[in-house]
Amino acid sequence: MMHAFRKLFFRLLSHISKHILHLLPPESSHALAMWGLRQDLMPDLRGHCDKCLFQNILNRDFPNPIGLAAGFDKNARVMRPLFKMGFGFVEVGTVTLFPQVGNLKPRLFRLRQHKALINRMGLNNVGVEAFSSNIESYHLHQDEGRPLGINFGYKAGPDNLTAREHLDKITSQIAKFKEYGDYFIWNISCPNVKGGRDKQFSDELLGDLKAIRDNLGDDATLLVKLAPDLTEETLNHLLNTLKNCAVNGLILTNTLPNTPETTWVDGQHSNETGGLSGAPLKEISTNLIRLTYQLTEGKLPIIGVGGVSNGADAYEKIRAGASLIQIYTGFIYEGPWIVERIKQELTQLLHEDGYASITDAVGADHHQSNNLKTAKS
Repeated sequence: MMHAFRKLFFRLLSHISKHILHLLPPESSHALAMWGLRQDLMPDLRGHCDKCLFQNILNRDFPNPIGLAAGFDKNARVMRPLFKMGFGFVEVGTVTLFPQVGNLKPRLFRLRQHKALINRMGLNNVGVEAFSSNIESYHLHQDEGRPLGINFGYKAGPDNLTAREHLDKITSQIAKFKEYGDYFIWNISCPNVKGGRDKQFSDELLGDLKAIRDNLGDDATLLVKLAPDLTEETLNHLLNTLKNCAVNGLILTNTLPNTPETTWVDGQHSNETGGLSGAPLKEISTNLIRLTYQLTEGKLPIIGVGGVSNGADAYEKIRAGASLIQIYTGFIYEGPWIVERIKQELTQLLHEDGYASITDAVGADHHQSNNLKTAKS
């Protein structure tokens, strides 16, 4: 009874807090939210997950498919309270070799009418050394037993190292805490740093991936995060490259590059330069998931992200070919209770379609299309 009352009280408090936070500048509200999470006062919202949401993907058990995307907990400081919100998995980072202050402020903008964000943060983070310490401290005190993803990327630091030397150094550091990270993500599609998207189109990609694999070891689970605006030709070339270096899965997709010359929305802040996330990205990311699933014949696990704010959005990406789902912008706009709501709605949709397990629904749109073609022939 007391636990139920506490949950109700915090639900009301989070609703009020969300509106107060949205009165502040976006980056200030994020900093305040992070401070609040570090106090770890939130009740445990995990509750009971319907067994239909359970999956074993990437040789890991996921109690539910709803995860938090990288970018929220850049420095691995609030993993425990995030897991308490009910996330099936959490991804931290992007972390770079050296500490980065990021781009000049303002660099984060709300597009309320579109339920979207534009950010040009610039991979601001504490660097891999302090990040590693945070990861180790978390596991020393509390191992949640839910998958943790560690997202790393490249940004030039105060030295004369080449990009490959940076990559070697950061992956060698990350390899030291493989026991803490369940999967690792190379972010080669960030639109907010110079050259952050270049690796997707570089002739050096194969060599870089092989170097990462050598440093992490064959037992590490390695994923790559791709951009949403890839052509089919580029995507096909990328997939062939990834196949040749034992990449275990993909995250689709990163934010969408937005500039004053190429805008995807209208209204206030729509011409800001940066990565667009949220509702306007939903269809674009889902289409890339669908195409990737077709090109790989469903053999490469996909984590779908982009514009998910309810169970129907998540289900659409799952049926298109995603095994797992991440949220970010929807979490910012809706607050922590979005996790439980998406899980409940997703469970209902699975039951309505007669699926005993979410695994059966992954790529369902393709299977139904193939069955229809077979029947017609």
